Amino acid sequence: MANVATKFGLSSGGILGVPSAPLISGKNLFPPHLSLNGGTFAVTADTYYCYPIYIDKIQSFSGTRCTNSGTGDSGKKIKIALYNDDGTLAKNFGEATLTGSSAVLSFASSWTPTRVGWYELRIVSDSAPTLYTMGNVTQVSSAGYFGLPVMNSLFGLIASSWNANYNQYGYAGDSVAGTYANFPESTALTATASFDGRGNACPAVCLYK
Repeated sequence: MANVATKFGLSSGGILGVPSAPLISGKNLFPPHLSLNGGTFAVTADTYYCYPIYIDKIQSFSGTRCTNSGTGDSGKKIKIALYNDDGTLAKNFGEATLTGSSAVLSFASSWTPTRVGWYELRIVSDSAPTLYTMGNVTQVSSAGYFGLPVMNSLFGLIASSWNANYNQYGYAGDSVAGTYANFPESTALTATASFDGRGNACPAVCLYK
């Protein structure tokens, strides 16, 4: 989480500081720089996939979600937890066991944040289930992170100026090898690598109202 301020220096929540609308029942809150892209990805066992997520208002959440896609995932397990930006555990959402069919997995464990700010969602499996994925929506190469309205207005200028150097893929999250049985640790393991939003390599995870 130490690198969030650098990667998201222009953002203080919502889109460039503009607060998001309150969630209504059943709706999801994804990391602000990512969205569902329809891809799938076989996660690596015992790897923690870590995503910064900004919560810009105090509101209750019913839990967290992910979606598995494969029929060969029966019996595989997933855990999800949320950490504060200082690495301390904010919420353990528990564990789910996958069935042999595609399904949205709702980890129903209510949580209300005590502060506005950055958190980090972490997801891990004991095996290698195939999960639906997210991709970048706000990165323009090395220029920095922009909300979608800014992205739309600058796209033509940046693309024409940079030509082949334009790349819509940027930072998506971090990862670290851990131990499924030990997750979630009371203090987050320090990430050892980062990954971008291409190649359907970002297992989707979100909070939901």
